[in-house]
Amino acid sequence: MIDLPIESFSPIGLDQLGKSDLMSRVDRKYYFPLHFLPEMLKEMLPHYHMLEVIGNRLNTYKTLYFDTEKLDCFVQHHRGNGHRYKIRHRTYVESQLGFLEVKLKNNKGRTIKDRIRLEQPDLEDDFSSAFVQSKTPFQTADLRPSIWVEYQRLTLVGKHQQERVTLDLQLTFSNETQKKSFPNLVIAEVKQDRQCPSPFVRLMQKHHIRSGGISKYCFGIMSLNPGIKSNHFKNKLHLLKKTTHGFIANR
Repeated sequence: MIDLPIESFSPIGLDQLGKSDLMSRVDRKYYFPLHFLPEMLKEMLPHYHMLEVIGNRLNTYKTLYFDTEKLDCFVQHHRGNGHRYKIRHRTYVESQLGFLEVKLKNNKGRTIKDRIRLEQPDLEDDFSSAFVQSKTPFQTADLRPSIWVEYQRLTLVGKHQQERVTLDLQLTFSNETQKKSFPNLVIAEVKQDRQCPSPFVRLMQKHHIRSGGISKYCFGIMSLNPGIKSNHFKNKLHLLKKTTHGFIANR
């Protein structure tokens, strides 16, 4: 792991996020090689605080996604459906908090997230089942664990704009039989109440890094199931592979 200038940022705690929690938002995704990250962080110092949780700025996330046997959630994303869902249990490792979450991407391009406290990834109790069935068209009896996604996250919080930028590192996908890691890749996501000027977006433009990523869930499903139909993601996958391979060659 390379050295990152994370201690140079002014800290902000979870209790200070306020509206920057952005449970309803518009998103823009980017990805780039890890070796770009220190320079980018230095350029972002004047514009952002960094989230600090229990003394940690680089926080570990462990997420279990649920899908049907036919991977209907993945298929919805691959088809670009106007309303598409992700159902997951996320553990914030350092704080030992767990949440069952439903994310909806609606036909207006907004991401809406709902969640409830749940320590263990279990959909069988009445509380979890009622939550999922009230927020999605799925029955919990038809859902099963599909993939684990683990990574470390840095979170930048805008000083002068209602914005968060998440930077996910050390990405690993796994299921019962396989595990695949992408240690040289950074996946960034800009989260705003509405799309507006952003210092981070300007920095991406300066480095000629285009927006248009792919969800970690879809990326993981394709990484562990190379034969799955994914032609609509072909260009994005090509750019991802080019990004990671380019950095490996420079190590």
